[in-house]
Amino acid sequence: MRRMAEFPDVVARARELYAPSGLVVYVYKLASLANKFYETTPILKDEDDARRDARLVLVGVAAEILKSGLDLLGIKTLEKI
Repeated sequence: MRRMAEFPDVVARARELYAPSGLVVYVYKLASLANKFYETTPILKDEDDARRDARLVLVGVAAEILKSGLDLLGIKTLEKI
């Protein structure tokens, strides 16, 4: 969650410095963290409804931030694979 909260600052810094490389590194690290979370944490199979819903929101927010970051970098994303 802390990494996701950094997104606006990372974008502002990349814009101020005219250096998209910071955004690239951020998106890569966030994608790695989200992937690790998804691999190691039961989400849909969690029997606790509130925890499952919170985890779904967390994964959804991460996906939206990743999509926004990639869009800013001019990289199109797929809706489905």
